[in-house]
Amino acid sequence: MLQFPGVTNPDGQDITAMLAAWNGGDGHALDRLMEIVYPELLRVARQYLVGRHRGDSLESAALANETYLKLVRSGGIQCENRAHFLALCSQIIRRILVDHARRRGFAKRGGD
Repeated sequence: MLQFPGVTNPDGQDITAMLAAWNGGDGHALDRLMEIVYPELLRVARQYLVGRHRGDSLESAALANETYLKLVRSGGIQCENRAHFLALCSQIIRRILVDHARRRGFAKRGGD
């Protein structure tokens, strides 16, 4: 199970308020939020990649960036707090990995 230790926020910005602003349509709120939680997303992505094959093309930064793109495309989500947001991001990362594995398996079996 993934753990989410406290993310230090040097500016003292309220992550929950940023989540609410983003959900309310403020696109810049997601950018500010990602600046704060991006190191944590990298850590979560690294945890998921532990034990994977060396030849695998996925890297933690690519997973974190793809997670950001999926969040941007969603246009806003309902999150209660930082832990809820990071848990959602963790699920997104896992789905990206599952989709990647399915595509590799499909191509390996001669899929078009």
